[in-house]
Amino acid sequence: MLKAYKYRIYPTQDQKEMMQRIFGQVRFVYNLGLETKISNYNGNRKNITSIDLSNQIKELKDSECPWLKESPSQALQMSVRNLDNAYTNFFRGFGFPKFKNKHGKQSFQLPQGTSISEDNKQIFIPKLKFVDMDLHREFKGDIKTVTVSKSFTSKVWCL
Repeated sequence: MLKAYKYRIYPTQDQKEMMQRIFGQVRFVYNLGLETKISNYNGNRKNITSIDLSNQIKELKDSECPWLKESPSQALQMSVRNLDNAYTNFFRGFGFPKFKNKHGKQSFQLPQGTSISEDNKQIFIPKLKFVDMDLHREFKGDIKTVTVSKSFTSKVWCL
């Protein structure tokens, strides 16, 4: 059985700035992927898979957008996977995926590479190192995916 837990984190100023950059890079990759999917579908009526878009991310990092190397590659790949799910759901009768903007909820997902410290006071997040957290209740099992989010209105950082 899968369960989700929400914990508040307390990043340092440097970690907050890094998370803001990661949010922006994930949003950039999502919007670029959506634009690519739309133009490709309008051009030749073919759908681009998330694997193709992930390969394009590698090319972007090497040539046009070296600043994408700052963020965890898994976060960028998860944004492409989320886009692919939203695009597939559109053809199943749900609404068309919207372009993301920075005025709203910001989040990124990490499917692996995270761990809780032994004293249960910090979580290790790739590229951010250890971030203080409030583990107010214990969880059972393994961590599968960590979603770091920030609400624009409340300015609270959560896992």
